[in-house]
Amino acid sequence: MPTGEYVVGVEVFRQIYQRLGYQRTVSLSQVPGVGYFLNAGYYAFAKLRYWHAMHRMKKRVTSIQ
Repeated sequence: MPTGEYVVGVEVFRQIYQRLGYQRTVSLSQVPGVGYFLNAGYYAFAKLRYWHAMHRMKKRVTSIQ
């Protein structure tokens, strides 16, 4: 952000879409019920992405031997 603040979670995608001109998508993502599920899905993905990457890497390393 120009002010130096950090943006995290689904808000990052809202900021990107807003700058690209997808205002309807941003508005939809800000509806309380929709926004809640988007945030929950994002945080579940964020929590599991490193585990998934390590799990895939472990499979590759063991399958080479």
